[in-house]
Amino acid sequence: MNKLTEKRAELDVIDKEMAKLFEKRLEAVETIAQYKKENSLPVLDAEREKAQLKKNAENVENLDRCEYYISFMKSVLSISKAYQSRMLEGRRVAYCGIEGAFAHTAAKKRFPEAETVGYPDFAGAYAAVENGECDTAVLPIENSNAGDVGMVMDLMFSGGLFVNGIIELEVTQNLLALPGTKAEDIKTVVSHPQALDQCAEYVRAHGYNTLSYSNTALAAQFVKEQDD
Repeated sequence: MNKLTEKRAELDVIDKEMAKLFEKRLEAVETIAQYKKENSLPVLDAEREKAQLKKNAENVENLDRCEYYISFMKSVLSISKAYQSRMLEGRRVAYCGIEGAFAHTAAKKRFPEAETVGYPDFAGAYAAVENGECDTAVLPIENSNAGDVGMVMDLMFSGGLFVNGIIELEVTQNLLALPGTKAEDIKTVVSHPQALDQCAEYVRAHGYNTLSYSNTALAAQFVKEQDD
């Protein structure tokens, strides 16, 4: 066994022990969260956190490694606060769109008791989990008609989150127009690019032009301006 293999095996043992300690730490955090809930205390105790970082840093003998340990502990404390927040406030789930959107339906299907939070685009919903605003993001990754959702796939490979579940959802698109409008009177269909891709065959068959907006609010604004 060479040194690389030996040290990697050593890291595996250390990581296993750290996982056990991580679970033990969160068990203690659960008790703390329950106490804070019963006594109406906030999750963040800034003075306690500052003192804890300073005290724990003194346990590191190699000063060159101290800054890395502090960074590590900040991550641990951030996870602990997020865990406490979930226990006190419930899970927050990010999705792209507004209430009633397919992503919202999927989010409620997977997390029926959670608070769902809509964002104007995929990147915004993804970033909400990265920065701690939400616990989970529910985003589309594939459609049986349109294939992969490119923008979400890009986020999957460039961001720091990972997939921990797949939700299947039947999707039905509807063409909306003013009352009395005939199909032959429609010239342009405005929607999200993914929705237009899903309905491409229908759109082509009727000879409609298309205009896409990744932001649903902008699409709605465009329609209103055209009506005016």
